[in-house]
Amino acid sequence: MNSYTLSIVVCLYNSENHIENLFNSLNKLNKSKIQIILVDDGSTDLTFSKISNLELSDNMKIIHQKNMGLAGARNTGVNNCTSQWIALLDHDDKFTNEKIDFCNNFDENINELNHYMFFANAFIVNKFKEKNLKFYKDYFLLNHINLNKKEAYNNLLIKGCFIVSSTFFFNIDVFKKINGFDEKLYFTCDYDFFLRATKLFDISYIDQPHCEWIEHENQSTKNLKYIHYKELVLLYSRELKKFNNFNSKLLLIYVKLIRYRIKLFFLFFVNYGNRF
Repeated sequence: MNSYTLSIVVCLYNSENHIENLFNSLNKLNKSKIQIILVDDGSTDLTFSKISNLELSDNMKIIHQKNMGLAGARNTGVNNCTSQWIALLDHDDKFTNEKIDFCNNFDENINELNHYMFFANAFIVNKFKEKNLKFYKDYFLLNHINLNKKEAYNNLLIKGCFIVSSTFFFNIDVFKKINGFDEKLYFTCDYDFFLRATKLFDISYIDQPHCEWIEHENQSTKNLKYIHYKELVLLYSRELKKFNNFNSKLLLIYVKLIRYRIKLFFLFFVNYGNRF
């Protein structure tokens, strides 16, 4: 069995229109160093057929499963990895050249990072195909955002989920310690993973753009937003119960929860009104 330095988990669902761009990125990765796990999460289109007809290299493994949601697909992928380090790539995102180079030299780069998790900058691509960096230079320093464990956790609650999943790397020990991704969550499983992980582990930031995150029309439909905000309210309510002492940071987190409750309340009546 090949000894890979990094495994990349790609979760697919009705991804037939993204296969070509996806493999343009994956085929640039070092085949002897990097393992690629492709999880088709019960697609109902031609995703599995298209991938099965491709000539896959030895470092690629396809898994086809019944639909279990993003968290279930992530867990399946990670549980099939053979390396100590894992990165994520969503089917409609694209690795940058910087990310390709970082991954291809991962065994050298990891020696400079002494934490169990790290993430990078990303280009946000809007519907007009305009690209903008998510974080400006020295963003975390200038905004006094501490990424040490527990402090990173607090900042993720105060600022919201600022980590783009396709820039995230983590050690398998993190996954095992927090029992993977929560399969009860549909939209917020990554955010929940980051929160639970940063309570226990430090996280580092790499000041390079590692992916292009594409905004889509269907990301903003009322029904999906309702589910998203419902999960956020449940997640914030759960976390706030764990705080013992009231402080200024806790007040900011409560404000965030109130905002999500208001948005959820509004979307509930919009959806309810649409039934008549």
